[in-house]
Amino acid sequence: MRRLKPSGRVAGERLQSVEKSTGLSGAEEAELETIKKHKQELLDDIKKLKEEIAEVFAEIERFQEENQEADNNPGEQTRQVE
Repeated sequence: MRRLKPSGRVAGERLQSVEKSTGLSGAEEAELETIKKHKQELLDDIKKLKEEIAEVFAEIERFQEENQEADNNPGEQTRQVE
């Protein structure tokens, strides 16, 4: 079993292998991983916002239905929205 040392030949071979397989340096690979992580965070935020928007539209629809019922039945008391 080989031990990896930051300044050893095995570590250098591994770095060269990464550079050859992707064409990117270690710093570029790290930046790419940061970008991928940030992208996933943004996608998660977008999903949450879409869910919140759907909830708001559902509330608006319920409110409109309640108002329509109140308009159709003016003798009935309607609830106050605070």
